[in-house]
Amino acid sequence: MHAAFRLSLLALSNLQICTSAAASLHENSPTISYTPLGDSYASGNGAGVPIDPLCGRYNLAYPVLLAQYFSLTPVSETFYNEACGGAATWSVQAQQLGHIDDSDLVTLTVGGNEVEFFVTLNDCVYHWWEGLGCEAQLERTRRAIESTALIDNYSNLVRETVERLKPGARLFVTGYATFFNEETSGCDDETFSVKEPYQYLTRELRRDLNDVVRVLNAIIKGVTSASGAEYVDIDTPYRDHRFCEEDASGSETSDKESWFYNLDTADSQIYGALGTVSQQQQETLHSIGHPLKDFEKFTRVFHPTPEGHEAIADAIFRQWAGKHK
Repeated sequence: MHAAFRLSLLALSNLQICTSAAASLHENSPTISYTPLGDSYASGNGAGVPIDPLCGRYNLAYPVLLAQYFSLTPVSETFYNEACGGAATWSVQAQQLGHIDDSDLVTLTVGGNEVEFFVTLNDCVYHWWEGLGCEAQLERTRRAIESTALIDNYSNLVRETVERLKPGARLFVTGYATFFNEETSGCDDETFSVKEPYQYLTRELRRDLNDVVRVLNAIIKGVTSASGAEYVDIDTPYRDHRFCEEDASGSETSDKESWFYNLDTADSQIYGALGTVSQQQQETLHSIGHPLKDFEKFTRVFHPTPEGHEAIADAIFRQWAGKHK
């Protein structure tokens, strides 16, 4: 499970097919104004090269890819990228809504920080620091997800955003993707832990971690629908691209097939295979020294790779295009 991450020919082919299908849809799309909101899932932590290091915005994040469907670039006057790593519902509402009144399209991905996803990954998967322990942290995360505070904060954010949209504008709210294939047996004696070699990724643990994502998604979907916005399922597109997948023969596949980052995901192989960054950008990326680069590898785990972001952008665009035919 710790072999260096390499994009397989199959994965690259799937990305090209996905991009081609999306291209046929957005070929005649109008140029619009677009504001992405949210946390590091939306800012694209680690996906490509930094375009705004302060907020952790990257050039292969789904908002940047989605903007391209509408002929927008990161410097376009009608592309207002507000997504910022570390954001929560309350900070999005306080700091990121400045341009939504002018936007035709608004997207939102937020909630993971409030329910301590990253802390849960430490206590249950990586064990960088001593925490509460996996069971105690999972229970803490479950309570946070089901709390009235999260539901109220999320409702207030989505409701205010919808109320401020101009006529005809649309708000799309995404959930998160579940992390693992929880049915396969190959990971039962594998670990991602940096300190606890016998903390295996058992089916029970994978199911518990996926369950917290599923419950959070259900909360987000319910709040979104009740507030007049549109929920976008990004979990389904991730099927067959999570950790611990098996191929058609039943053999466990390498993490290189996953659309999530792991600690050992190799940047240069992703960018070289995708051909999405220039030589100058690659040199800039590789010039980023330690400890900043190590910090990025640490914080981007379980965030979408460029392939994952492409799938998210495609899911949002298809839903948008469904009512704009």
